[in-house]
Amino acid sequence: MKKFKIAIVGGGIIGVTTGIAIQKHLANHIETITILSEQWTPNTTGDVSAGLIYPYLVAPDTSVEQMERILVESIRFFNQLIQDPQSNQFGVSRLTIFELFSNKNEACLPIASNELPVIRTLESNEIQRLFPTIGQRYQYGNLVETFIAEPSLFLPYLMDKFRAQNGKMITTRVENLLSLKTEYDLIINCTGINARKLNDVNDNNQLRSARGQVMRVKAPWIRHGILADQWYILPQNDCIVLGGTKDLDNYSLEPDPNIAEQIWKNCCNLMPTLAGAKKIGDYVGLRPYRSSLRIELDDNHDDHIIIHNYGHGGSGVTLCWGSAIEVINIIKKKILF
Repeated sequence: MKKFKIAIVGGGIIGVTTGIAIQKHLANHIETITILSEQWTPNTTGDVSAGLIYPYLVAPDTSVEQMERILVESIRFFNQLIQDPQSNQFGVSRLTIFELFSNKNEACLPIASNELPVIRTLESNEIQRLFPTIGQRYQYGNLVETFIAEPSLFLPYLMDKFRAQNGKMITTRVENLLSLKTEYDLIINCTGINARKLNDVNDNNQLRSARGQVMRVKAPWIRHGILADQWYILPQNDCIVLGGTKDLDNYSLEPDPNIAEQIWKNCCNLMPTLAGAKKIGDYVGLRPYRSSLRIELDDNHDDHIIIHNYGHGGSGVTLCWGSAIEVINIIKKKILF
């Protein structure tokens, strides 16, 4: 039976879940498995996010079939995790959100929504009663019960699980994937926005930064979330995440005070009770945005096996497990056949 020395480049949510999926589904084909990354939690893009399990700012040209496969796998994964009595300790919990729309053409249910615990269309009179201060603006909406996986808690849990199954983690900067070929024979690229910095990754300039800025506040009386236009209010265990922005081709990691003011103003309009919240801070992450997900075997390297798994936009946590299963299927069908 062929065994591989496997390198996963990228220590964010995509890289770590890919490692765990390989350990689970391809254990007999692992000689060694190592994640190499320059940054780990709490310094990953995912750590900035709320960790909502719901598609957001994600590769619009990805085929419906692939996106549905990935979402189904991911939602089922989180639905299984929530059954663990310790799930709250590693950051996974249920969350009810109200998704509001001002434009009827945008008011649709997402792909694979039937896998969510609860989702239904809201009537306009329900929106009026629930949100009397904004009900005239938002006439359409959905009631959604989904999951939230807080990366600052969830990633350490996943990393511990990976290490417990003989996975290695090395802090290093990788500038060239093929520089690893003397030590590893299967290389998986999960570098997110940093794929742009890899000298031997040909992406045809498709990967772009979608800069996201959020604010975290203390407001323990808020227990449900709201998504409305680009603005959102999402409770975590010990804070509320307010957002957000999606500025393409902006690579600044410095919080912009003008954007922070916009976030605060618009979120308070959505939920006036936020006015009493205590601000914790402003945070910025660079989402890896592509018109389509890149989860594929790289055919440009005949002498070595490289698989790409990046381009998840604002849905890295949402799509993490399903994307890892896509990688598993590539290995099974194209490498182990």
